Parts: sequence; C-alpha cells; structure tokens
Amino acid sequence: MRTGSARWVGVALMAVGVVALSLNAWRGLADGWNPGTLLVALVLVAVILGGVALAMRWGIRRGRSRHEMLAAELSDWTLHEGWADASLQAQLARAGRWERGLRSGTRLTIGWSSHGFAVWSGPRTSVNGLVAEPWSGIASVTVGTGVAASTPRPALVVETVAGATLVVVPCARPGGGLLPAPREAVAELVEHVRAARDVAGAQR
Repeated sequence: MRTGSARWVGVALMAVGVVALSLNAWRGLADGWNPGTLLVALVLVAVILGGVALAMRWGIRRGRSRHEMLAAELSDWTLHEGWADASLQAQLARAGRWERGLRSGTRLTIGWSSHGFAVWSGPRTSVNGLVAEPWSGIASVTVGTGVAASTPRPALVVETVAGATLVVVPCARPGGGLLPAPREAVAELVEHVRAARDVAGAQR
C-alpha cells in the first residue's frame, strides 16, 4: 500500500503535469494549433486533475472511515484527525516502536480520554495503534510546528516521559479533511488535551 508521503509525491507530480500541459495548451493556442491537438491537451489536463481529486478523496475517506470505527468502539474518547510530522517515525523508534512506512503526511487519528493519549494509523480494516500512553507517561502537551508533506504548519506536540516527541499536524475539522487547523484552533486543541490530563490527575 502506498504511504502518505508517496501519495503526496504522486499528487505533486500530477500537479506539475497539469501546469506543463496547461502551458503547452495556451502556447499552442497562441501559435495556432489545430483544434484536435488542443482538444487532446485539454482532455489530458482534465484527466490529471481528476486523478489528483480522486487521490485526495481516497485519503480523506480512509481517514474518516478509521475515525468512525474508533468513535464507535471508544465512546469515552475524544478523537481528531491529523497528519504525521516528518519526525514521527524516528521519534516512535526512540520509544522502541518501529513503524515501517510511516512518513510525513500520513493520515492519523489522535485521541484522548481519562485513560491517556493515543495515536492510530491505517485503514478501517486494519487500524494500527502507534501510541497508547497513560497520562503518567505524558510529560507535556504544547503547540509547536510540524511538516506534513508540505510547508510548516501549527502542530500538536506531545512529549512522553520516555523521551519521544510526537508531532501531529491537526486537520481543521475533527473528522478530517484537506485543510490543516490554524494556530488558534491547535492552541484550543492543546487546551482540551491538557484538561483531560488534569482531570485524570485529580481523580487519582
């Protein structure tokens, strides 16, 4: 199965193809191409754009499907979709968990409750628990910056007692989507996670 990074590389290559074909089409129009050649170029542009749209739609549907399944099984957990930062694989390895294929931009589900903090990946049919830490294993929860197959974005940063720094770029919507959350929304998300941790600590 293609990783999140590979999918975004594919999307980027298709976008470059769209730009190149569009430029050629406009240049051909200016140079007096015959209508048949111009039509072929425009059809190719449409096909590539359709491929980009399908790749994005597939990624969103996969994340939402996982989210819905986890929500049904973990009714007392709060869930939020996001993307893995480029450092996440190495940080999990520091904590003793090797996850092959976990790349920058991989779609994830983060969750928290009175029991602790967790991160999941994978499709609905084979959800993979990447992190499952009780609150006693979480040292801090802050706002930081993450790179999820694109430019730096506001991110949730969770430091574990074991020394791993887990960085996830949250989606603007809890259930997923194409847009990353703005800094204000990430700060609010951090406060929600901290509140759950504080409540759990008060109940001990």
